[in-house]
Amino acid sequence: MAQYDVYEHPGERLRAEYPFVIDLQADLLSSLDTRVIAPLRRAELVPTIRRLNPGFTINGIGVVLVPTEIVAIRRSLLGPPIASLAKEHFAITAALDLMLAGI
Repeated sequence: MAQYDVYEHPGERLRAEYPFVIDLQADLLSSLDTRVIAPLRRAELVPTIRRLNPGFTINGIGVVLVPTEIVAIRRSLLGPPIASLAKEHFAITAALDLMLAGI
């Protein structure tokens, strides 16, 4: 498990709206039993604030990060990663900075 890895949403009933989640937790804390994740929601279903909700395409599906819905879950609930957004770390960090610090 690595920071910015993307997984299929562990909640089967939510996958139509939130097909994926992203691991936001620093690799330094990879030994913990929990991971901090945020959902990636289908882009067409949510009005976005560009900096707060950066958009990505994963497996041909347009999604946006929804950092206001961050949760911690047991790492055992996540399957194998299906993608990585590590190269998008500046956009993801900017969204988290806006949400947490207002900057």
